[in-house]
Amino acid sequence: MFGIGATEGVSGGTMIHLILRMVLRVLQFILSLVVVGIYGTELKVVHYSVRYEYAVVVAALSALTAVIFLIPKIKSFIFFIWDFILFILWVGVFGSMGKQFINPKDKKDAENTKMRNTVWLDAVLMVFWFTSCVAGALVFLKHRREVKAMNHANV
Repeated sequence: MFGIGATEGVSGGTMIHLILRMVLRVLQFILSLVVVGIYGTELKVVHYSVRYEYAVVVAALSALTAVIFLIPKIKSFIFFIWDFILFILWVGVFGSMGKQFINPKDKKDAENTKMRNTVWLDAVLMVFWFTSCVAGALVFLKHRREVKAMNHANV
C-alpha cells in the first residue's frame, strides 16, 4: 500500500500506492501539528503537566517523521518499526488523555469539549500510525521476497 516509487518493481509500488502513502503521511503531519498546537496552548493553563508535555513531544516526533517520510526517495517502509514505536507512543497519549477527559472524575474536565475532541484526534493518529506500520511491514516483506527471488534467479 505504501510503496516508495511511482514505478513497479523491487524499489517501489504502483502510482496508486505512492498516492495512498503520501495522503496518509500528509494526514499524519497535519493532524500531528494540530495536536501540538492544542496541547501546546494548554500547557500554560495546566502549568506544564507531564501528561501534556508527553503529548506535545509525541505529536512533534510524529510531525517530523511524517515530513521526512513524505520525501519520495526515502524507502520509509524499511522504518516500519519506527511507525510501530510511534503507534505505541500514541497509545500512551490516548490512554493518559482519555483517562482525564473521556470518563473524567473532575466535572471541569467533563465540560471541556475541546480536549475531549482532541482525545479522539489522538485515537485517529494512533490508528494512522498503526496503519502505516502494518503497510510498511507488508511492503518490507514483499520487497524482501522480491530481492531473494532476484538473487536466486541470478545464481
